[in-house]
Amino acid sequence: METSHRAMTSRERTELEGLVSAPTSAARIGLFLLAVWCAGWLSRILQRALLGEEVGGAAAMLWLLPTLTVAAFLYLRGRRWTGGREFRRRVRRDLARDEIALHRIRVVAALEAPEVEDEGPVFFVAESGGATLFFSGQEMARQKERGFPWTEFEVSESPESGHFFRLRPLGPPFEPVGTRRPLSFSEAKDLGVLSANYGRLDAGLDDLSIEG
Repeated sequence: METSHRAMTSRERTELEGLVSAPTSAARIGLFLLAVWCAGWLSRILQRALLGEEVGGAAAMLWLLPTLTVAAFLYLRGRRWTGGREFRRRVRRDLARDEIALHRIRVVAALEAPEVEDEGPVFFVAESGGATLFFSGQEMARQKERGFPWTEFEVSESPESGHFFRLRPLGPPFEPVGTRRPLSFSEAKDLGVLSANYGRLDAGLDDLSIEG
């Protein structure tokens, strides 16, 4: 893999700014509070149905336990989905740096895990430098129609936060592309393809080549 850098375009800057903008943060907080309010409302209804209206003392506050549990779960899960404060700090560093990283990939082997429902196919690519990469998400269905994976292509991402922008073909489609059975939920979770559209794997293609 060869990496170079270029100046950030206005479109890329706008996309990154959207990740840390005040309206985005406000919308995220609003959705969190709405979900917690709904959890509390349902908990109180369930408590009244089970214990009745005439509940006093500490028992009257039992509805808070499931509500706080839901709030903690959503908070921790939200940090995983959005990257948390550290991710937003890295995005701001990218904006200050004003550069995009371009990774030039030369493919030596490729493997496809077929699409499950509407989640898009997952591609595993072994590149000439020895790394194994994955590409996942609904966008990969469209990239497959364009001929992905190509013998050579370019990945653009923000250098600090690793925000994935796009793929650009630099060669013809790579042939042949092996296939394996679709990934199970646990496999996808362990490999990290549920939380990112692009990344590196410790496993090699031989470890991933599980036939259907």
